[in-house]
Amino acid sequence: MSSRDVVIAVMGATGSGKSTFVSTLVEEEVGIGHGLRSTTRIPMVFSMNRPEEEEKISLIDTPGFNDTALADTEVLQDIAFMLTRTYQLGIRLAGIIYLHRITDNRVGGSGKRMMRLIRDICGDDAYPRVVLATTMWQDLHGSELDGFSSYDRAVQHEVELRRTEDFWGAMCRGGSRVMRWDGTRQSAMAMVDHLKTLRARKGGQGVVLQIQREMVDMQRELIDTAAGQTVGSKNKELAEKFRAEMREASLKFHDEHERRLDNDQLAVDAVREACERQILEAEKARDALKVDFDTLSRQKIANYEALMGEVNQQAGTVKAARREKELQSAEFYRDEPGFEDLFQSELEYNEARLKKLDQKIAEHRALGTPGLDKLLLERKRVDECYQEFLLQYQGRQVEQRIRDSELASLRGEESSLDKKQLALQGFGILAGIGLVVAGVVTIFPPLVAGGVSLAANSMSSMAHGNRKQIMDM
Repeated sequence: MSSRDVVIAVMGATGSGKSTFVSTLVEEEVGIGHGLRSTTRIPMVFSMNRPEEEEKISLIDTPGFNDTALADTEVLQDIAFMLTRTYQLGIRLAGIIYLHRITDNRVGGSGKRMMRLIRDICGDDAYPRVVLATTMWQDLHGSELDGFSSYDRAVQHEVELRRTEDFWGAMCRGGSRVMRWDGTRQSAMAMVDHLKTLRARKGGQGVVLQIQREMVDMQRELIDTAAGQTVGSKNKELAEKFRAEMREASLKFHDEHERRLDNDQLAVDAVREACERQILEAEKARDALKVDFDTLSRQKIANYEALMGEVNQQAGTVKAARREKELQSAEFYRDEPGFEDLFQSELEYNEARLKKLDQKIAEHRALGTPGLDKLLLERKRVDECYQEFLLQYQGRQVEQRIRDSELASLRGEESSLDKKQLALQGFGILAGIGLVVAGVVTIFPPLVAGGVSLAANSMSSMAHGNRKQIMDM
């Protein structure tokens, strides 16, 4: 990813279809699964394959918001890290695509708070470079309720989003574009092309987001940014709420203390312990926003290295399993090299015998000659032998198909992990270069050394991975 690329950030709440949207655009599966711990979230950079165009299009797949202030603290850290890193390297976004499920038929308080956070990240000046995309249109069906179909209700909800000031109203008035994604690549590409056109009209210049100016240009801590204040204030409200609940519980149990002393004391202690733990978590989440750019970089790069280690370990495990399965399969075929010919010959021989016996039985029945019972017993014996060979042959084919299916599954999983390794290695190079720049600007040698090491390790890992792929071929 360079400063000449068309770079677009994709954001949205958990369950908005964000990863599927990115997968549709880059035409490959981008989700990181395979048992990796869900608490590690790293923004991923993916390139779109459009050979007919000279400029390269890169998509930043950011972690998803999930409507809880405690979790949104970490998500905001991840997004702030990626946005400030790219800004420091001179990379300007062409725009942002924010995804929202049209099937969420209420504009609730949590949804408004999330949109306030998005507005704080972008800033008023960046509104024209934001696409507000509604998703799940392909899931709407024709059932009706009170005379309205699911599609009609979705259209009404879309109008409500546009008109609600605290939701999309302010952003629409500021120039944001509302578009629909129906699950097709064509509708997703329409959003990308829209942002590309806006970038071209500005002479190829990208947009500077409010959080980028605040953290890099103004050198504010994340908690002092507009987005940090939004998340931090919610955490503060939660802490006060839990304190009030603890006081209320204490008063309630105190009134009944004389009647149920022992049991009530245990209940008070349990509620106090739970509330104190939640207060601690809320304050810890708020304190986590008290981080400057360099500290945030070191924290997130450590997360990246841990995730990269897990992906590499899992890739090694899958590769070893695939090689073991290939050896077992080769040994399976080597044990009986003439198995197919032998069984085919035996089956044909028994089929011919049965056909000949059927002809003789028919002749004996027609002429009434003796020996029919003997022929019927002989046919029964031959048929049993034929059925036994047929079962063995079919069992062998089933076993072969199972082996081939298991091997194909391991190869597919190995290919998917290889793609995740390349995506993470690319991010490691980007983050390492950013550390070097930050270290030079701040005259902090350890930061320069760490950046050089991270970028070198990522490039070495990428080169090593390419050599292994060539050797495996």
